[in-house]
Amino acid sequence: MKVILISPHHISSKRKAGFHWIADAFAKRGWETIFLTAPIRYTAWLLGDHRTGYFSFRDTHRLKETPDPKIKSYVFMTLFNPISSNKRIFTYLSIPLVRLYGKLLPNNLKRIIEDAEIIIFESSEALLLFGAIRQLNKKAKYIYRVSDDLETIGTPQYVIDCEREIAPKFDLVSVPSEYIYRKFAHLPNCRLHYHGINKELFSKQYDVPEEYTKFEKNIVFCRHISLRLRLY
Repeated sequence: MKVILISPHHISSKRKAGFHWIADAFAKRGWETIFLTAPIRYTAWLLGDHRTGYFSFRDTHRLKETPDPKIKSYVFMTLFNPISSNKRIFTYLSIPLVRLYGKLLPNNLKRIIEDAEIIIFESSEALLLFGAIRQLNKKAKYIYRVSDDLETIGTPQYVIDCEREIAPKFDLVSVPSEYIYRKFAHLPNCRLHYHGINKELFSKQYDVPEEYTKFEKNIVFCRHISLRLRLY
């Protein structure tokens, strides 16, 4: 069984996000897990994008091994992709290119997509790939995990419009909070799935890091996703 997770993060990132834990959960269940990084442009190296510290130019558009044998990485890098910017000029310049974005999928990535049983999208500009990917694989189950509210993080309006159009087409829309749930509650395929925790991490005693010992109180933010595999 193969699952593809489409996220703007990179699997090796030190900044662990929800999709890293979803990948870990699927791998522990024995699934072949493909962590697809998108969107990301070739200019990322020039702009100091921290993600470029986890792969080389030769790694792009290749299925790469990770320390977990069940998880593989794929970086779908393009010369252009939807621009997330508060500068309207960049947003307007990006719109004509959006239609071409899905047509840039490499042949080896198309073959990976065609064999997947589940494809999970994170809330990002990569939603614009939904149509092209669904055309390649109509038998897969599609999940939209709304990690972030697109309006809150300043996503261009045409991406938000795309989200509204395609959300009903997913087999499952999974949201982590009541606030986001209210935006999708009218959809019969929407479910509220709170963030979970990795209980194994709480079964051990840890020393307080030295840099925190000077504080009287510390706040620990734990973010681990446990996504149900049942599809409604």
